[in-house]
Amino acid sequence: MHLKLLHFINPYYSEDSRQSRIQELTLRSMQAAAKQAPDTLQVQLAAVRLAGDQLALPKDITELQNLNRTVLDIRDFRRKVPYTLIDDLLNSALQQEADFYCYTNMDIILQPNFYQFVAAKLEAGHDALIINRRRIDDAFLDKPLEEIYEEPGLKHPGFDCFIFSKAIAQQMILSTICVGVPFVGVSLAHNLFAQANNLGFYDDQHLTKHVGLEVMPPQDPEYYWHNRKAFFQQVLPKLKPDLKVAKIPYGDRPLVIRLWKWATNPSLFTWVNCKLMIREWWRR
Repeated sequence: MHLKLLHFINPYYSEDSRQSRIQELTLRSMQAAAKQAPDTLQVQLAAVRLAGDQLALPKDITELQNLNRTVLDIRDFRRKVPYTLIDDLLNSALQQEADFYCYTNMDIILQPNFYQFVAAKLEAGHDALIINRRRIDDAFLDKPLEEIYEEPGLKHPGFDCFIFSKAIAQQMILSTICVGVPFVGVSLAHNLFAQANNLGFYDDQHLTKHVGLEVMPPQDPEYYWHNRKAFFQQVLPKLKPDLKVAKIPYGDRPLVIRLWKWATNPSLFTWVNCKLMIREWWRR
Protein backbone atom coordinates (compact mmCIF):
# COMPACT_ATOMS: atom_id res chain seq x y z
CA MET A 1 0.00 0.00 0.00
CA HIS A 2 1.35 3.43 -0.99
CA LEU A 3 -0.33 6.51 0.44
CA LYS A 4 0.35 10.23 0.14
CA LEU A 5 0.11 12.42 3.22
CA LEU A 6 0.08 16.22 2.96
CA HIS A 7 1.12 17.72 6.30
CA PHE A 8 0.16 21.41 6.30
CA ILE A 9 1.00 24.05 8.86
CA ASN A 10 0.44 27.80 9.29
CA PRO A 11 3.83 29.47 9.89
CA TYR A 12 4.10 33.21 10.47
CA TYR A 13 6.76 35.83 10.96
CA SER A 14 7.16 36.96 14.57
CA GLU A 15 9.50 39.40 16.25
CA ASP A 16 9.04 37.44 19.47
CA SER A 17 12.22 35.37 19.90
CA ARG A 18 10.36 32.62 21.79
CA GLN A 19 7.80 32.18 19.03
CA SER A 20 10.53 32.21 16.38
CA ARG A 21 12.52 29.54 18.22
CA ILE A 22 9.45 27.31 18.67
CA GLN A 23 8.65 27.54 14.96
CA GLU A 24 12.26 26.74 14.11
CA LEU A 25 12.14 23.61 16.25
CA THR A 26 8.79 22.62 14.73
CA LEU A 27 10.03 22.96 11.14
CA ARG A 28 13.29 21.13 11.82
CA SER A 29 11.47 18.29 13.57
CA MET A 30 9.09 17.90 10.62
CA GLN A 31 12.00 17.71 8.20
CA ALA A 32 13.78 15.13 10.35
CA ALA A 33 10.65 13.00 10.75
CA ALA A 34 9.88 13.14 7.01
CA LYS A 35 13.31 11.67 6.27
CA GLN A 36 12.39 8.64 8.38
CA ALA A 37 8.96 8.11 6.84
CA PRO A 38 8.50 4.56 5.52
CA ASP A 39 8.48 3.84 1.79
CA THR A 40 4.75 3.14 1.99
CA LEU A 41 3.97 6.74 2.95
CA GLN A 42 4.89 9.69 0.74
CA VAL A 43 5.04 12.74 2.98
CA GLN A 44 4.74 16.25 1.56
CA LEU A 45 5.42 19.09 4.00
CA ALA A 46 3.44 22.22 3.17
CA ALA A 47 2.88 25.71 4.51
CA VAL A 48 -0.18 27.94 4.20
CA ARG A 49 0.31 31.54 5.30
CA LEU A 50 -0.86 35.06 4.75
CA ALA A 51 0.20 36.81 1.57
CA GLY A 52 3.22 38.99 2.26
CA ASP A 53 4.43 37.07 5.30
CA GLN A 54 8.22 37.45 5.59
CA LEU A 55 9.17 34.24 7.36
CA ALA A 56 11.82 32.30 5.40
CA LEU A 57 10.82 28.67 4.87
CA PRO A 58 13.08 25.67 4.28
CA LYS A 59 13.29 24.62 0.63
CA ASP A 60 11.73 21.21 1.23
CA ILE A 61 8.49 22.73 2.56
CA THR A 62 6.03 23.46 -0.24
CA GLU A 63 4.33 26.83 -0.07
CA LEU A 64 0.65 26.49 -0.89
CA GLN A 65 -1.67 29.24 -2.06
CA ASN A 66 -1.38 32.23 0.23
CA LEU A 67 -4.37 33.56 2.15
CA ASN A 68 -5.80 37.02 1.61
CA ARG A 69 -8.21 37.25 4.52
CA THR A 70 -8.13 36.85 8.28
CA VAL A 71 -10.64 36.86 11.10
CA LEU A 72 -10.42 40.68 11.00
CA ASP A 73 -12.32 40.50 7.70
CA ILE A 74 -15.12 38.61 9.44
CA ARG A 75 -15.86 41.03 12.27
CA ASP A 76 -14.39 43.93 14.21
CA PHE A 77 -12.14 43.36 17.23
CA ARG A 78 -10.69 45.91 19.62
CA ARG A 79 -7.23 44.31 19.49
CA LYS A 80 -6.28 43.72 15.87
CA VAL A 81 -4.59 40.34 15.41
CA PRO A 82 -4.65 38.85 11.87
CA TYR A 83 -5.45 35.27 12.84
CA THR A 84 -6.02 33.02 9.85
CA LEU A 85 -9.16 30.87 9.52
CA ILE A 86 -8.75 27.11 9.82
CA ASP A 87 -11.27 26.61 7.02
CA ASP A 88 -9.13 28.73 4.67
CA LEU A 89 -6.04 26.70 5.59
CA LEU A 90 -7.85 23.46 4.84
CA ASN A 91 -9.19 24.71 1.52
CA SER A 92 -5.69 25.74 0.45
CA ALA A 93 -4.36 22.30 1.43
CA LEU A 94 -7.13 20.56 -0.51
CA GLN A 95 -5.85 22.08 -3.73
CA GLN A 96 -2.97 19.60 -3.41
CA GLU A 97 -3.85 16.00 -4.20
CA ALA A 98 -3.32 13.57 -1.32
CA ASP A 99 -4.89 10.49 0.26
CA PHE A 100 -4.63 11.93 3.76
CA TYR A 101 -4.06 15.36 5.27
CA CYS A 102 -2.36 16.24 8.53
CA TYR A 103 -2.69 19.49 10.44
CA THR A 104 -0.65 20.47 13.48
CA ASN A 105 -0.23 23.74 15.33
CA MET A 106 3.02 25.65 14.83
CA ASP A 107 4.20 24.74 18.33
CA ILE A 108 4.01 20.97 17.85
CA ILE A 109 7.40 19.26 17.60
CA LEU A 110 7.38 15.84 15.96
CA GLN A 111 9.30 12.84 17.23
CA PRO A 112 11.50 11.16 14.55
CA ASN A 113 9.17 8.14 14.37
CA PHE A 114 5.98 10.20 13.94
CA TYR A 115 5.30 9.32 10.31
CA GLN A 116 6.21 5.69 10.88
CA PHE A 117 3.47 5.49 13.52
CA VAL A 118 0.99 7.32 11.28
CA ALA A 119 1.74 5.05 8.33
CA ALA A 120 1.16 1.93 10.42
CA LYS A 121 -2.20 3.18 11.67
CA LEU A 122 -3.42 4.27 8.23
CA GLU A 123 -2.35 0.96 6.71
CA ALA A 124 -4.31 -0.79 9.48
CA GLY A 125 -7.49 0.86 8.18
CA HIS A 126 -7.97 4.05 10.18
CA ASP A 127 -9.43 6.93 8.21
CA ALA A 128 -8.55 9.52 10.86
CA LEU A 129 -6.17 9.92 13.80
CA ILE A 130 -5.92 12.28 16.76
CA ILE A 131 -2.59 12.30 18.59
CA ASN A 132 -2.19 14.26 21.83
CA ARG A 133 1.07 16.00 22.62
CA ARG A 134 3.48 15.72 25.54
CA ARG A 135 4.34 18.90 27.47
CA ILE A 136 7.93 19.72 28.35
CA ASP A 137 9.49 22.47 30.44
CA ASP A 138 10.41 25.86 28.97
CA ALA A 139 14.04 25.07 29.78
CA PHE A 140 14.08 22.87 26.67
CA LEU A 141 13.50 25.86 24.42
CA ASP A 142 17.24 26.35 24.02
CA LYS A 143 18.10 22.64 23.95
CA PRO A 144 18.94 20.71 20.77
CA LEU A 145 16.24 18.54 19.24
CA GLU A 146 18.04 15.40 20.38
CA GLU A 147 17.45 16.34 24.03
CA ILE A 148 13.86 17.29 23.34
CA TYR A 149 13.29 13.90 21.73
CA GLU A 150 14.53 12.11 24.87
CA GLU A 151 12.41 14.04 27.37
CA PRO A 152 9.16 12.09 28.07
CA GLY A 153 7.25 15.14 29.32
CA LEU A 154 3.72 15.20 30.69
CA LYS A 155 0.38 14.23 29.19
CA HIS A 156 -1.81 16.94 27.72
CA PRO A 157 -5.60 16.58 27.47
CA GLY A 158 -6.28 18.87 24.49
CA PHE A 159 -6.18 18.03 20.79
CA ASP A 160 -3.61 19.56 18.42
CA CYS A 161 -2.58 16.92 15.86
CA PHE A 162 -5.05 15.61 13.30
CA ILE A 163 -4.75 13.21 10.37
CA PHE A 164 -7.79 12.59 8.16
CA SER A 165 -8.73 11.21 4.77
CA LYS A 166 -9.50 13.39 1.77
CA ALA A 167 -13.16 12.33 1.97
CA ILE A 168 -13.40 13.63 5.54
CA ALA A 169 -11.51 16.83 4.67
CA GLN A 170 -14.00 17.65 1.94
CA GLN A 171 -16.94 17.39 4.38
CA MET A 172 -15.50 19.36 7.29
CA ILE A 173 -17.61 22.11 8.86
CA LEU A 174 -15.35 24.77 10.40
CA SER A 175 -17.25 28.06 10.03
CA THR A 176 -15.19 31.19 10.85
CA ILE A 177 -13.03 29.67 13.59
CA CYS A 178 -9.58 31.25 13.68
CA VAL A 179 -6.21 29.64 14.33
CA GLY A 180 -4.21 30.54 17.43
CA VAL A 181 -7.23 30.60 19.74
CA PRO A 182 -9.07 27.77 21.58
CA PHE A 183 -11.74 25.80 19.70
CA VAL A 184 -9.62 25.08 16.62
CA GLY A 185 -8.73 21.66 18.01
CA VAL A 186 -12.23 21.22 19.41
CA SER A 187 -13.78 21.86 16.00
CA LEU A 188 -11.40 19.60 14.08
CA ALA A 189 -11.80 16.85 16.65
CA HIS A 190 -15.60 16.94 16.62
CA ASN A 191 -15.58 16.82 12.83
CA LEU A 192 -13.57 13.61 13.09
CA PHE A 193 -15.84 12.23 15.84
CA ALA A 194 -18.81 12.78 13.54
CA GLN A 195 -17.39 11.84 10.15
CA ALA A 196 -14.66 9.23 10.64
CA ASN A 197 -15.61 5.58 10.29
CA ASN A 198 -12.52 4.29 12.08
CA LEU A 199 -10.95 6.99 14.25
CA GLY A 200 -7.73 6.23 16.08
CA PHE A 201 -7.34 8.27 19.28
CA TYR A 202 -3.97 8.32 21.06
CA ASP A 203 -3.75 10.39 24.24
CA ASP A 204 -0.57 8.95 25.74
CA GLN A 205 1.94 8.34 22.95
CA HIS A 206 5.46 9.77 22.82
CA LEU A 207 4.99 11.22 19.33
CA THR A 208 4.69 15.00 19.59
CA LYS A 209 6.02 17.64 22.01
CA HIS A 210 5.10 21.14 23.10
CA VAL A 211 7.49 23.46 24.93
CA GLY A 212 5.57 24.80 27.91
CA LEU A 213 3.73 23.00 30.71
CA GLU A 214 0.55 25.08 30.64
CA VAL A 215 -2.74 23.34 29.85
CA MET A 216 -4.87 26.44 29.24
CA PRO A 217 -2.74 29.53 28.48
CA PRO A 218 -4.31 33.02 28.87
CA GLN A 219 -6.43 34.11 25.92
CA ASP A 220 -7.92 37.33 24.60
CA PRO A 221 -11.60 36.99 25.57
CA GLU A 222 -12.85 38.62 22.36
CA TYR A 223 -11.23 36.03 20.09
CA TYR A 224 -12.02 33.21 22.50
CA TRP A 225 -15.73 34.04 22.45
CA HIS A 226 -15.71 34.49 18.69
CA ASN A 227 -14.46 30.91 18.28
CA ARG A 228 -16.64 29.53 21.05
CA LYS A 229 -19.81 30.99 19.52
CA ALA A 230 -18.84 29.78 16.06
CA PHE A 231 -18.38 26.26 17.39
CA PHE A 232 -21.54 26.00 19.48
CA GLN A 233 -23.82 27.94 17.15
CA GLN A 234 -22.56 27.00 13.68
CA VAL A 235 -20.36 23.89 13.82
CA LEU A 236 -21.75 21.61 16.53
CA PRO A 237 -25.44 21.80 15.48
CA LYS A 238 -24.52 20.57 11.98
CA LEU A 239 -22.35 17.76 13.33
CA LYS A 240 -24.76 16.55 16.03
CA PRO A 241 -26.81 14.21 13.80
CA ASP A 242 -23.66 12.16 13.11
CA LEU A 243 -22.21 12.21 16.63
CA LYS A 244 -22.40 8.99 18.64
CA VAL A 245 -21.15 8.33 22.16
CA ALA A 246 -19.09 5.34 20.99
CA LYS A 247 -17.10 7.63 18.66
CA ILE A 248 -16.30 10.19 21.38
CA PRO A 249 -13.02 9.51 23.23
CA TYR A 250 -13.62 7.41 26.36
CA GLY A 251 -17.21 6.75 25.26
CA ASP A 252 -16.62 3.01 25.59
CA ARG A 253 -15.44 3.26 29.22
CA PRO A 254 -17.63 2.45 32.26
CA LEU A 255 -19.99 5.35 33.01
CA VAL A 256 -18.15 6.79 36.02
CA ILE A 257 -14.75 6.74 34.26
CA ARG A 258 -16.32 8.10 31.09
CA LEU A 259 -17.83 11.08 32.89
CA TRP A 260 -14.58 11.76 34.76
CA LYS A 261 -12.53 11.72 31.56
CA TRP A 262 -14.96 14.05 29.82
CA ALA A 263 -15.10 16.44 32.79
CA THR A 264 -11.31 16.76 33.00
CA ASN A 265 -10.71 17.30 29.28
CA PRO A 266 -11.05 20.94 28.12
CA SER A 267 -11.82 19.82 24.56
CA LEU A 268 -14.75 17.59 25.49
CA PHE A 269 -18.05 18.78 26.90
CA THR A 270 -19.81 16.58 29.43
CA TRP A 271 -23.18 18.26 28.95
CA VAL A 272 -23.03 17.76 25.17
CA ASN A 273 -22.02 14.12 25.50
CA CYS A 274 -24.63 13.43 28.18
CA LYS A 275 -27.29 14.73 25.79
CA LEU A 276 -25.96 12.28 23.21
CA MET A 277 -26.25 9.44 25.74
CA ILE A 278 -29.83 10.39 26.56
CA ARG A 279 -30.68 10.60 22.86
CA GLU A 280 -29.27 7.13 22.23
CA TRP A 281 -30.96 5.59 25.28
CA TRP A 282 -34.30 7.11 24.15
CA ARG A 283 -33.92 5.75 20.61
CA ARG A 284 -33.18 2.27 21.96
